Amino acid sequence: MNVLITEGMHEEGIRMFQQAGLRVWTLADIVSAKDVEVIVVRSVFNVDAAALDLYPSVKIVAKLGTGLDNIDQALCTRKGIAVLSTPGMNAVSTAEFAVAQILNIFKNSFEIHSRVLQRDFRRNLYYGREVSQYSAGIVGFGKVGKAIADRLKPFVKKMYVRDTHTQGDVIKHGFHYFAHQNDLLTVSDIVVLAVPLKNNEKMVDRAFLSRLKENCVLVNIARGGLVDKDALEHFLRSHPRAWYYCDVTDPEPDYALAPEEQSHLGALFSLPNVLYTPHIANLTDECQRSIAIAIAEKIVLLCQQKKSL
Repeated sequence: MNVLITEGMHEEGIRMFQQAGLRVWTLADIVSAKDVEVIVVRSVFNVDAAALDLYPSVKIVAKLGTGLDNIDQALCTRKGIAVLSTPGMNAVSTAEFAVAQILNIFKNSFEIHSRVLQRDFRRNLYYGREVSQYSAGIVGFGKVGKAIADRLKPFVKKMYVRDTHTQGDVIKHGFHYFAHQNDLLTVSDIVVLAVPLKNNEKMVDRAFLSRLKENCVLVNIARGGLVDKDALEHFLRSHPRAWYYCDVTDPEPDYALAPEEQSHLGALFSLPNVLYTPHIANLTDECQRSIAIAIAEKIVLLCQQKKSL
């Protein structure tokens, strides 16, 4: 079978395809679109009606990561196309990255680095804050949310959780679970979004933002579509002591383009209290290798099953 890798894949996964006798292509290769039988995507390439019209022989679609919002699952089901993913395998890398950025914000690391590059060594300008004096809230308690909470808990004063699977206000395992999201928002100095996009589009709206603390650090490690960008921009302009850190945006840029070819991300990302990284929280060799192996194993097994039919 012929596998199209649209956005890159760890070499270990590619090697497994080749060892199993599968032919591997990328978008840069000259291939016959009608011969593509497997599509492997990350977060940018959309598997929609247009893509499946272009690649009419596709039998398997696989996601290198968590979240299937760039795959039309209903359409794939109607066409008899199998959809594979690796939910939760990015949890450790994503959690480590999220906590690192929170600590950097509280310690003023980003501004310090920028000033030092300009030879500004005036230490009196570089005061940070002790994270231990602040409380954090995690909205969404799946594998990624729990991994973040476990790693952030030792640093903060209190840890709050909004988990739709936990009923009522309860305290267990050192976490305070809130029955209502609004209660979490009003008491948290740090709010981390770790929910799927489905059914949560633009959940960060004016009402959500109105409940945040004046100097809240809002962290979006999940999906850009969770945020109403106009509402957030207005909030951040009127609350200069607040911060928004995100590893995601909507729409996502073409990560292969050179800087001079890249279009601007918009007004939100020009604000001094916004920090953005280009969807790299799970980009560790360990994580990408594990995900690639898991997906390759699933694809090879399914290909063998289909071949035997």
